[in-house]
Formats: sequence, C-alpha cells, structure tokens
Amino acid sequence: MSPNFAEVQKIFTAHMRDPASNPGPTDIEDRRLQIYRDLVFNNIESLIAGSFPVLKTIYPAEQWKILIRAFVRDHISHTPHFPKMPQEFLMFLQHKEQEDPEFPFAFPFTMELAHYEWLELAIDLDTRHITHNPVSSAEAFIDQCPVINPISTTVGFSWPVHEIGPDFLPAEAPELPTYIVVYRNSELKTGFMELNPLAAMLIEKIGTNANQTGKEILQQISRDIGHANSSVVIQGGCELMYEMAAKHILLGTTPKQIET
Repeated sequence: MSPNFAEVQKIFTAHMRDPASNPGPTDIEDRRLQIYRDLVFNNIESLIAGSFPVLKTIYPAEQWKILIRAFVRDHISHTPHFPKMPQEFLMFLQHKEQEDPEFPFAFPFTMELAHYEWLELAIDLDTRHITHNPVSSAEAFIDQCPVINPISTTVGFSWPVHEIGPDFLPAEAPELPTYIVVYRNSELKTGFMELNPLAAMLIEKIGTNANQTGKEILQQISRDIGHANSSVVIQGGCELMYEMAAKHILLGTTPKQIET
C-alpha cells in the first residue's frame, strides 16, 4: 500500500530539514531531490547571511554551514513569514546557548553579536514615524521633560559587539559590560551610540518618565548613585541629553504638566 499524501509530505519535509538522517521519498530519484535540498538550504542561508552580515563574514565556512543546517534541522518556527526568519534564527541561537552547552559555536559571542545585528534590522524595519523637535541648548532639559525616541532600544552586552569583525575577534569578554542604544532618526537612518553605565541609566529613566524634567531625573540619578555633588551630574547629564537629542535618540522636550 503506497503512503498517502500527508505521509509523503512528512517524509519529504523531514528529508529537507535533515537529509543526513532522514531518507527522501523512495519514488523520487535523488537527482530531483537534490534540487529541492539545495533550494531549501540555500534560500534560508542567503536570508540569514543577509540579515547577519558580520556573523556570516567572521564565521569559518564549514562552521557556518553547520550552524545553518542546525537551524533548518532543529528549530520549530513560530511564523511562516520569511521577513521574520531572522528573529526565528535569533530564537534558535538563544535556545542553543541556554539548553545545549555542547553546541559547537565558533565564537562565544555568537548569540550577542546576532542579537546586536538583529536589533539594527528590527529598528530599520519599524514602520512607525517620528517627529524630531530640535533643542536649542542643553539648558532646555532643566525645566522641560525629555522625550525618548520610541524607535530605539538600549541593551547591555557582555561583549563589545559593535567592534567585532574580521580584525577583532575577542576570546574573552571584558570585565565591564557594553551598553548600546540602537535607534532610527527622523531621516530613516539607523545608528547606534555606545553608552557608559550612567548614560544607560539615564535613558532607562527617560523611557519610563511620566512627568519629570531632565533636572529632576538627574537629581534622582545623583541620589541613586550617591554622588556628592548633584550639580555636576545635572550639568553633565544635560549635555549628554543635548548630544542624544542631536542624534534623535531623544526627540526633544515637552513642558512639565502641572498636577492639580
């Protein structure tokens, strides 16, 4: 009795995902199956390579093939949409890093570098529009409330992911983390800015700010870190916010609402 169509589909797709372990349908010659094997693998590899160009560039060719084959073989996607496949690849890497410590990553920073590259892609593809209101001076943040760019995200990495490339492949993570904000400006250009821990704290507080002026936020930071001179924190923080506003990480300011 010949297998029904559903069984043939199951055999065929299992073979596409992992040809080494799953024989193809017996009634299709291998020459024809090879065409489909190449199409499936090469299409997925091309999409991942285009979405993670630095990772693709630094990975040895054979280990890159092993990585992509493992993704095709092992990962159960949550969406059929090709534009979301880079996110599926990131989920695959996260799972491997957490659940399979023996998986042969070529570099210990594979997951974090992929995360950084995916952030750039996700920010670039965000369909929202923003309006930037230029700030005249750093002092504008004293009595006004800073406005965060919603098309931005700040992440702390164990590795200096923004510096990694063919000429820099660190073997050990530095003692201090790397904080990076990735953003898109009003001219639809994606960029990033490396932050020190206090700058990362400032962006976090601005992002959750309900109705505090820049001065009030910086005074709170000064208390949180136990700084002896809050005026130094306020001055430096306002200058930093002015710099971030010029990059469109901040979109300007709004007046403080008077509570009644």
